[in-house]
Order: sequence, then C-alpha cells, then structure tokens
Amino acid sequence: MPESVEDRAPAPRSTPSCYTPPMPSNRREMPDEPPPFLGTWPRVYTAVVVYLALLIALCYVFTRAFA
Repeated sequence: MPESVEDRAPAPRSTPSCYTPPMPSNRREMPDEPPPFLGTWPRVYTAVVVYLALLIALCYVFTRAFA
C-alpha cells in the first residue's frame, strides 16, 4: 500500500546554489546606481510615461481612423 503524505519525512532543506550578498544594516549605506541611460531615475520614469501616453494616443487615432 502506498504511504500517505503524512507518513513521508520532510524533504531536507538545501542551501541556495547562488551567492547572495548580505544586505547592509542601514538602507542609506546602499548606493543608488544611476540608470544605464538618461542619467537619472526621474528622467527614465518621465520617458516611460510619455511613451505610454503616445502609445495610447496612437491607438486612439487608429481606432477612430479605421472604425
């Protein structure tokens, strides 16, 4: 007769296979790296919002033109 789930021993816990560096004790010690383009994070966020607004406007124009 097959053993039930309750009869099985729990699987052994293993350590992660990749190295995870410890977090700094204070959040302010962790430097904020600049984005790879546009220089600052607010510029990146602004570019994303502008892109999405243009994409929505383009979809609206296509919808009105081909309706």
